[in-house]
Parts: sequence; structure tokens; C-alpha cells
Amino acid sequence: MADRPISAILGLLILAFAGATAADNLLPNGDFENGLTNWQIAGETERVGLDAQAPYRGRAALRMDATSLSHEVGAESAVVPIEAGTRYRLRVWVKQTVGYGAYKAVIDWLDAANAHLSYANDWTGHNYPLVYAEHGGEFVAPPGAAKARLLIAVAGGSACLMDDFVLESLPPLGPKLKVYVFCAQRSADATFAVEARIQNEGDQPAREAQASLRCSAGLRVDDAVKPLADLLPGEHQSAEWVVRGELRAAEAPLTVRVVAAGAKPVVASTRPFVTIGDGALGDGQGVPTPRPAAGKVLVGTYYFPVTLDWDRSDWGVRHVDYLNPLLGYYDEALPEVADWHIKWAAEHGIDFFAFDWYYNDGSKYIQDALEKGFLKARHRSQMKFCINWCNEGQCTWDRPLNFSTESLCGFMTYLCEHYFTPPEYLRVDGRPVVMIIRPDPIIEWHGGPDGSRRALDAMREVARKHGPPDLYLMCIGLADRSRLYKRAGYDAITAYALGWADASRYPNGDCEYEDLVPEHERLSAKALENAQAGGLAYMPPVWTGWDDYARARDRCHRTRNNTAARFRALCEIGKRYVDPKLNMLIIEAWNEWGEGGFLEPSKERSFSFLDAVRDVFTSARGLHQDTVPTPAQVASYDTPVTFQQLDADYIRRDREEHGVKPVTSLDWQFDRPADRAGWFRTPQLTILPADAGCLKLRSTGADPALLGPALMDIPTGRYAAVELRMAVDRGTAGQLFWLTEGPPTFSEQASRAFPLIADGAFHVYRLPVAENAQWAGTIHQLRLDPTDAEGASIAVAYLRGLAAAP
Repeated sequence: MADRPISAILGLLILAFAGATAADNLLPNGDFENGLTNWQIAGETERVGLDAQAPYRGRAALRMDATSLSHEVGAESAVVPIEAGTRYRLRVWVKQTVGYGAYKAVIDWLDAANAHLSYANDWTGHNYPLVYAEHGGEFVAPPGAAKARLLIAVAGGSACLMDDFVLESLPPLGPKLKVYVFCAQRSADATFAVEARIQNEGDQPAREAQASLRCSAGLRVDDAVKPLADLLPGEHQSAEWVVRGELRAAEAPLTVRVVAAGAKPVVASTRPFVTIGDGALGDGQGVPTPRPAAGKVLVGTYYFPVTLDWDRSDWGVRHVDYLNPLLGYYDEALPEVADWHIKWAAEHGIDFFAFDWYYNDGSKYIQDALEKGFLKARHRSQMKFCINWCNEGQCTWDRPLNFSTESLCGFMTYLCEHYFTPPEYLRVDGRPVVMIIRPDPIIEWHGGPDGSRRALDAMREVARKHGPPDLYLMCIGLADRSRLYKRAGYDAITAYALGWADASRYPNGDCEYEDLVPEHERLSAKALENAQAGGLAYMPPVWTGWDDYARARDRCHRTRNNTAARFRALCEIGKRYVDPKLNMLIIEAWNEWGEGGFLEPSKERSFSFLDAVRDVFTSARGLHQDTVPTPAQVASYDTPVTFQQLDADYIRRDREEHGVKPVTSLDWQFDRPADRAGWFRTPQLTILPADAGCLKLRSTGADPALLGPALMDIPTGRYAAVELRMAVDRGTAGQLFWLTEGPPTFSEQASRAFPLIADGAFHVYRLPVAENAQWAGTIHQLRLDPTDAEGASIAVAYLRGLAAAP
């Protein structure tokens, strides 16, 4: 041994370690040394395969290429036996080669019959590794699990290499307890309902467990000690108490202590929930002056600026009998409505509204709540505001989505000229805060993070020319991509919600709001750590919950049992993870009624969620007065405007501003660039680079659709048929839909299907639309489904109307 060179000794040690790892690895062929044996490709087979040019080690890595696709591609491993309650370590080496999208290496826990139970590590790959980086973590198999498999993939638009998968069992930790305490508002009979959630985060059962509650001075509780059933790994249960008496000190804690055999005792506390208002009726003479409640943390909330649309049309936010704002169905462009919002928010510790704001290449959308409402409100000096640019694809009725430097500078010019001057605009160190909801499309548009930084620097220069010393740019995204976003030109990062993707689900997709609490803490800690490591400041989010029944009806998902006590616990967690560099926190949302996420007072919740904010973040805890408008005032805020009317009004105003006239004839020759304007794809269709003679497309799903310009003004009586010249190489049928003055949703009744000649050559299709009784009135929009097949290459030369007989 002494005669061997050190390199040889190290080589033997490495081989010995690798051999031990291979022996302990539960995944057969995790290093792809035997090709794709024990792996099954999911998606297009030609996009997943072996790469012998750049493995992490050994002979090959797995290549997954979803570039030019809108959906993921990947593979799944063989099913392997595991044991419920056992702790496992997953490790894989990943190198992202194209794009900036997510990747996943998910453990799919299965029961003995191979039925899915839950996922671990779902879509957590977001760190954009330019070189091979280790990915994975430690996870405990849930109760009932007997088998597992890996589901791996890369998101659409990206490609990556994965190699050297290892899934191995770890020595037992024993039981590990965690407790969360929820306190409800003091009830009319002067009692507090206190609940503790106790969970076992270890890998052995917690037996002989009990929970005890210790009260503050002046309070008492019967049966302070509660015995608990045995807790298996991953399980949780609740203990409940009723606390009585006179509270002598609002700051005195309610403390829960949990013990179990073989486990370290744990303790958690909360203060009594003492904040509650009396809901006094106002005098009907406007909105009383706010009495702000101050706190040490700057607290904001997202503000969704769209008028409700309850049962007045087939689109928008329809009425839900358990979601009723105190202001009713109101016009958010009214300054007095904004004054009520300002008063209620300021009096409960909210310091700023982050207005959802829509812009694309000079076009703006649903900005009236800010410009006509908030900025003209009498009490606006009591509330800060900032712009949250929702760059998700809106404002594309006449021009495609545009993130060019020129367009971004136009965006910033508008903000400087219309919003930054008022003293109420939110600033950090004198720099106006601008939030951007989707940083990734800007990065992709500019060819990577360095190009994005140059574009955002151009925005900063526009701001400096208008007076501010700089911008404070905050993106909304996953904090484990902070290094990427820092390089792309951002100063801070936040999110809308945490834990929704990780909490346990009911079969219909619902989850318990309480289950978000531990996930919220885990992810808040991780997000703050990742943001700071990536050089960004962090603004933690707190989520009021989700219920999109108003929009989705039977397809909706909900967080169940969203109580003020549980929301208050999320606020306490969020407060613990406030970044001292920024000292800000944001709550989703003030008024997302279509998604069931709201702080705004409602008939059902009253002010309870706002009371939770005041109780956690301000020094003004205790009894206070909440003034509400009179019935006559509420009636005066009502508006008969439907969402279709509102939508049409914004589009018409934008076209008048830009001198754009509506389309009045069916005639698009796609060899003319001007005729391509206003035609946009849906998610299952990709528009390829422009061709001199036609519009070129590729379907990425079986239901691709091409939408024509909005708000056209074309009398149907002019045309007996529509003629289409198109080439397609895959599929059996196409379909043309149209919208008239009726419901603003495309329907089978107002459509014409036609058989395809899928040989890749151009053919003329003549559709006798006038034979359909729904071809009547004025056409406002067309939709062309060019095929019913995924992966089709499509070329459209023209679409035109054929005149009706005189």
C-alpha cells in the first residue's frame, strides 16, 4: 500500500464508495449503465434517450428534451418495494442544457396494489444548474406505502441531463414531534377555542403521547392534559380546549407542550386572539377618516382590479352563495369604493396595495380601479400602492405578446408618467417598487439572464430620466431560482402562495387549509434561505386560501375550513420569516373573489381575517370599531356592467388610443404580415417563425386552437361560406368556431367541422357556414382548430369569406 501513488489510493476509495452505493441503491439501473433497462419513457420517445457525450459519470446520462413543446417529457423508473414510515434519501445529478424551466425527480408513493398515495419532491428542481448539480432530499414513506417509483421530467421549453439516481433507506430517527397552536377569536361568552395540531415528522410511531395547555394569568382551562392516540410517521391529530376567564395581559401566551415515549418534548405558543371589531353602521355621509393601525412590518396585499360579474353573463366571477362582499357587487372604479377599501385595510395593519396591472406593447387593461378609483380617493394618503405587472398574456387583442427592450421601456415610461409621482407610491430606499409576476418569459425573450438584465437596466435608465434614483424590481417566482433572477436583473423575490402543491389532497383535488400550515413554515424557511443565498431580498407571502367555484363551477378546487384562527397562524409564520433587509410581507389577496382568496370583509366572515392581520402585525390589539356602509351606500356602488361589456370597453378604448379600427371583413392572406396581427395561439399550439407565404404552426396537444382578432364587426349576412387553404400532416378533423352577440364562449353549436386531408400538402376547404342557424348577427371572433392531433405540422395560407348570393 505504501508503494502506491496517492491517486491510485483515492481511486480505490472512490470505487469502494461507488460499490457500496450501488449495493444500497433501491433503483435498478439508476446510472443508465445498462441503457434504458428498468425505465419507461413518458411522452415523445424521440425526445428522451441516452446521452453518451456528457454523463455525470459512467457511460451515459438520460437526456430529456422538451424544447419547442408546451408540455413536459420524461420517464419513470421501475416500481420498487419500500416500507411505510421508513426514511429514504433520493439523490440525482442534474444539468440543465436548454431553457430555464423546471425539472422534477418525484417519488411516487404507492400502496401494495400500486395505487398512488402521494408525491414527494414534486417539481422542486428550479435552480438552473449550468453544470451538474446534486438534487433530492430525505423523505419518509407515508402510512400505507409499500412501493415507490420515480417520475422524472423536464418542463416544456427546456432540456436537461439526469444521471446517477440513488434511492436508499436511512437509519431510523425515532418519533419526532411538531406542534402548531390555533386560537380563535374570543366568543360572545368570553371564551377562547384553542386547537393544537400535533404531527409526527419522524420515522417511528409516537406512543403514549399527550398534549397539555398552560394558560395566561386570569385564564383557566378544564382538562388541560389531553391524551393522544399513537401517531404513526407522517400522521397528525388535534387536541382542543376551551379557555375561560378574564385576560389580564393580552401579550401573555397560550402554551401547548407535547410529550411521547422516546421523543423529545416540544412546545409551541400563541397569544390569545383578542382583536375584534363591533361593526358599527356609518352615518351614510361618505367614508369616515381611517384610523390606521401601525406595526413594525410593512404589510401589503394583492389587489385584483376587475369588476365582479355575478350571474349577469356566462363569463367572469359568478355568484357563490357563501362569498358575499359587504360592499356587494360594486364598481371598483368608484373613488368611494376605494375609500372603504383603504379605510378597512389601513385600520387592520395593511400598509400597501399591490395592484394587479396588465400591459403589453402599449396596450393596457383593467386599470380603472387604480386610475379612476384609488388615485382619486379622498383617503389615498393613508395607503401606499405599487404595480404588480401581470405579464401573463393579456392585452394581445391586436398585437402579440412583446417583451422587447423597446416594449419594456414603454411600460416603464407609462409608470413614470402616471404613477411614480404621487407620494403614496411604494418605495424601498427611495426606489419605486415594481413587481413582475413572470420573470421567465422576459429571460427567454432576451436569450438568457444576461440579456434580461440588459433589458431591465434599460427600464432603470428610463426611470432615472424621470426622476427616481433607480427601480426596486421584485419578481414573483420560486426562491430556489434566486441566483438566476439576480443575474437576470432583479432585487427581490416573493410569491403568491406556498404549500398548495405539497399539501395532501382529497380525491377531487381539494386540500385542508390546516395542512398548509406546516408546509407554509417549511417552505418559508427554505425560500428565505434560498433568496438570501442567491443575493435577493425576500418578501414572504401569506395565503388566505383558494376556492374558484365562482369561475370553474364543477371543475373547481378548494382549500377547506379556511378559518381566521388558521389564517392567523399563517400570519405568525410569515412574520417569523420576514427578511430584515426588506421588512415586508404580502398577503394573497384583498379581493380575489373569483379564486376565493380575500381579506376584504364579507357577510360570512365579517372582518375576522382582517382582525387576524391586526392582531399579529400591529400594537393595536383588542376591541375596536369597524364601520360599515349603510344599505343605501352599498346600493349606490352597484353596477349593471357585465364582464363582456367591461372587456369590450377596454379594448375599444385601447384601439381608439392607438388608432386601430376593428376588423370588418373576412379576408386574411397570411403572406401579408399585417394580416397575422391579432391571431394568437392557445397552449396546445405553437406559432413557428414567420414564413414568407403562410402562417406556420405545430400542435403540441390534441386540442390546438388559433384565435382570431377580438371584437370584430363582421355582418354574417355578407358571407355564405368560409374558405381555408391549409396543409396539415396529422389528424382527422378540423373545426371553425365563431362568436356573435351571445355567450362569450365558443360552442359546438356555433361551429363547422370538416374532414382533413392529412398528407402535408395544401388543400382548399370550403365550409358552408350559412347552413348553420347560429351563423347570424355580427361575428366578433373566430377560432380555428386546424387538427385534432398532437405533433402536427400546419401551414395556413389564407382564410376568407365567400359572398352570399345577392
